[in-house]
Amino acid sequence: MGSVFISYRREDTEGQARALFQDLVARLGRDSVFMDVDSIGLGRDFRAVLQERLATCDVMLALIGRDWVDGKDKSGRRRLDNPGDFVRIEIAAALKRNIPVTPLLLHGAQMPTAEQLPEDLSDLPYRNGFELSHNRWDSDVQELFKRLGLATRNDAPSGAKSESAAPTPQPAKKPWLAIAGASVVAIAVAVGGFLYYEKISQEKLKAEIEARLAGAKTEASKLGAETESPKANVAAGKGTLPDEAPKAAAPSLLTPKNLSVSDSPPIERKPASSGFVDKRGAQEHAHNFNSSDFQLKISNPGSYIPSPFRVDDLDLSKDFSINFQIRSTRNGGSTRYGVAWNYSPEDFLLFTLHSTNGAGYYSIGPGRSRTYTPFSRFSEGNASINAENDFDTLQMSKSGSALVFAINGREVWRTTNPRLNSNQFAFWVADFSEALIKSYTVRQ
Repeated sequence: MGSVFISYRREDTEGQARALFQDLVARLGRDSVFMDVDSIGLGRDFRAVLQERLATCDVMLALIGRDWVDGKDKSGRRRLDNPGDFVRIEIAAALKRNIPVTPLLLHGAQMPTAEQLPEDLSDLPYRNGFELSHNRWDSDVQELFKRLGLATRNDAPSGAKSESAAPTPQPAKKPWLAIAGASVVAIAVAVGGFLYYEKISQEKLKAEIEARLAGAKTEASKLGAETESPKANVAAGKGTLPDEAPKAAAPSLLTPKNLSVSDSPPIERKPASSGFVDKRGAQEHAHNFNSSDFQLKISNPGSYIPSPFRVDDLDLSKDFSINFQIRSTRNGGSTRYGVAWNYSPEDFLLFTLHSTNGAGYYSIGPGRSRTYTPFSRFSEGNASINAENDFDTLQMSKSGSALVFAINGREVWRTTNPRLNSNQFAFWVADFSEALIKSYTVRQ
């Protein structure tokens, strides 16, 4: 890997940017990491340095804290709405070059949605992100380096031989000299052409960035935020769970198990919805739930309550992403709450959060099932979640043949079987839980 560009806001994530810069320098060397304070010499025109580094960096790490989206300047306007905002310029340039841009979520920040961002940043929410936690900084950074494929600058390729151990060169056979010479010439021509193309591309990008810096306008806009306060609780059908759920079970065809059937079938409820077409032609629909129908409460171990709903504007044959905003409303956390998918009362799969006294966990697997072991788990593990402190985002997305699951922008599982094959979902709680689902957003 070549150079890494760190994009951040000083008032939002300055300390974390500094710590990450030091970790990267220790791994890659100072010349391979760019951070504005340490990488721009005194007296240099920082605009020119930014142009050069943005045109040549290989990877961008975009640090996103709680105030990254809505941070305002001294005049009260949102920084991201200013075309001359340097953070916006940095990320837009990297996205335009289509290099890896990794959003790094800090302070419990959530991945911004496309509608929260200006058009030139609207692809950022679809770049796979990573969460860095203060309590797990060292282990999180090592995992980040592993996923990025960052090799230590002193690492030698496996099997490399020392110079002293190199074999004594043997005289080349003369008939091959002409072939070798021709090969060298051909390679030199190809490399020269490639370097010339790269130079032209970089100069073009620098010119575009310089034009944006010189002609930045000072337009401002404000984002509206809608708030909901949960009211009554609803029990829209009940079921029972096994005394102890089996641990992770790989998807396999098993003999169906009959579980007890609820006396009162679940009632399907419709969320209010609104939709728009973004400037790139993709459909995006946001749906807000009536909190009195979708705040659930249960205090019965081994049982669950679902609240079904249907997502009509989701074409399962195409790629999509759907984000569910859910939250525990029980002090100290809730034992199990989440989204049931491929839902029918007697056969469904679960994407579930588990929270107890601040500890987060997730599981993905069947609920009631005619195909798999009921309430077993395909995938499970620790997860950094907000629980009762704030909303968490459960994301399901289809990319080609893969179905991808993420929590607050961090991927937790990817599979090609089972697939999402139904527009029926349900919000559900189990055991000792109080939770609500606020909204979901579909984009495809």
